[in-house]
Amino acid sequence: MRKHLGNAARKRLVLSHHKHLNIGDFLVDDRHDANGSDRFQGELIHFGA
Repeated sequence: MRKHLGNAARKRLVLSHHKHLNIGDFLVDDRHDANGSDRFQGELIHFGA
């Protein structure tokens, strides 16, 4: 994280299996509809796209 996005982004990183419980602007995920990513209220960025 720090190498590519800087220290500020690393401090704000949240790893969770229950993605719909997180509040934020962006969700980076490799799947569109698993573990709550379809209910995330921010913008979904599909990893690998």
